[in-house]
Amino acid sequence: FAIADSIVFMNDGSVVQAGSPKSLFSAPASELVARSMGMRNILPGRLVSTDGSALVTCAIGTLVVGGPIPRDVGPEEDVLVVVDERGVSAVPARSPGDGPPDALNGMVVVREFHGGESELHIRVGEGQLICLIAQRDAGASVQEGDEVKLVIPPAAVSLLPRPAEEHG
Repeated sequence: FAIADSIVFMNDGSVVQAGSPKSLFSAPASELVARSMGMRNILPGRLVSTDGSALVTCAIGTLVVGGPIPRDVGPEEDVLVVVDERGVSAVPARSPGDGPPDALNGMVVVREFHGGESELHIRVGEGQLICLIAQRDAGASVQEGDEVKLVIPPAAVSLLPRPAEEHG
């Protein structure tokens, strides 16, 4: 987006969101904007709690939300969970109890070399995440089939409202 100071997203003739590339990437207003800005980890979920830290459940497990909760969304309501692929840490799992207590267990199903980083597709719970890991990080050494521990900090988790036609 080096050629634009601002971007306007439209859908069906209406403006969905407008702003600088940085502001749109940091806080997309919809799945359309998020995917257009390159976000790939977008999972259906349910907001569980807003007491203290906001918690959301989705196919990969229960996560703490660092971003704002969308307006008009309360506990036990459906949302879309966005996990920043650059915000996830993956380290080899050496034994069942190692790693931080809040780490999720996963298995690398795809590993692709991309110059200074590796793209990992990791099966976690009932879902899958895409993670970009810098070559200098411990997770860059994992191979397909390896078990890993994933740490997803709250800052890497944000929520989007779930489109009305998807609510169930």
